[in-house]
Amino acid sequence: MTLSRFLYKSSKWQSRRKILTPTFHFNILQQFVEILIEEGERMTNSLKNAGDSITKDLTPFINEHTLNAICETAMGISLQGMGSFQQQYRKAVHRMGELFVYR
Repeated sequence: MTLSRFLYKSSKWQSRRKILTPTFHFNILQQFVEILIEEGERMTNSLKNAGDSITKDLTPFINEHTLNAICETAMGISLQGMGSFQQQYRKAVHRMGELFVYR
């Protein structure tokens, strides 16, 4: 039996799924569409402003704008224009990811 089947039949998984499912309901997600579109446009502009240089690694662009979208949709806080705090927060999130992978 695979782990996914085991988790699927688990009562613990079913109770957690019942908690999570409403979070991703269409009506809930609909309120965030405008934020996601705006952040997508900011990312597009950021890529355009990268200049004539060929951007080979899109990871920094994607990371920056994904974190912006997550912060604004999940916490209601925009990281735009927060100056040094924005960079500190980004570094802390990146470091947390490194530690998670290391563990």
